[in-house]
Amino acid sequence: MDKIVKDMLNQGKTIIILIFILFQVISCNNNQDRVLREKSKQYIEFSKRFVGNDIYETLSRVIRDSTLSWAKNNILYWEGEIIDSTYQIDSLKCFNTQKDKVVTAILAKSTSLNAVMDGIHFFYGVKIRNTWYFFEGATIYLPREYYQKDIHTPLSFEKLHEIAMKEVFSGYLIKDEKGNWQINDKFFEYHFYNKGICSYCKTEEDFEEVWKYNALSQWKK
Repeated sequence: MDKIVKDMLNQGKTIIILIFILFQVISCNNNQDRVLREKSKQYIEFSKRFVGNDIYETLSRVIRDSTLSWAKNNILYWEGEIIDSTYQIDSLKCFNTQKDKVVTAILAKSTSLNAVMDGIHFFYGVKIRNTWYFFEGATIYLPREYYQKDIHTPLSFEKLHEIAMKEVFSGYLIKDEKGNWQINDKFFEYHFYNKGICSYCKTEEDFEEVWKYNALSQWKK
């Protein structure tokens, strides 16, 4: 009898420990989500203050108009897709210190019946002699099984934005000695001046030609 009681007590302790561990994991995940949401809010507020809310919203509309034009003209993956229901421009626009480059993302849901993944497309803008040019970068493919149980339901735009905060926008801002956010220019060097964009470019003019080519060549496809 004593052994049975002892075994039951041990089992009870094991259950309590497992419940405690599960609670800690859930609590940790919830805390990470809160931190990420707060960081997203701070990044967006910083960008809007830096360029001005009117410029931020105007450029957001210009980017959206550009992607609508791509859809209308069957350019790239926009063919036959509906903006806002399957594709959405991310709410965060990252600007460099000169305010002539922007990094954002296209959040993409796949509506195919057999689809089991969604995606995030890097989206770039450069201002050359007062004209903005936009072009795509790499694509991140996201298997739904990594983020939710139902692999036949597209990831929400909220979830895609959370992932973009980690995979696209991480490093946009860094904190100075006083703990204030500031723009990290190395973030833009990585995206706009890397060998993947142009292996032979040496000057700003060289890169400008490549950026313009990337933006304009899409209309020739």
